[in-house]
Amino acid sequence: MKRVGGSRVLARQRAQRRGRLAEWMCLWHLRLHGWHIVARGWRCPSGEIDIMARRGKVLAVIEVKSRVSSPPQHRRWRRASAGASSAPPKLS
Repeated sequence: MKRVGGSRVLARQRAQRRGRLAEWMCLWHLRLHGWHIVARGWRCPSGEIDIMARRGKVLAVIEVKSRVSSPPQHRRWRRASAGASSAPPKLS
């Protein structure tokens, strides 16, 4: 018998693995830059906070996003800046 929605399940599993890898990379980036990880995957009534980190008097609440930046046949990881997910400025 053929499973209905099997490809959706596999796509979701790939997305979850990609998200866990992105969080792991973010954790190590923060640690290497002097941040102390306070919490990971902290759940509250309004949702989940991926990472809470502290450096000195600064407490950072971090939501990690990952995406595939190129067409499906050429998927590769790409390092993006914080503003990469925002829309480009409109030129008049």
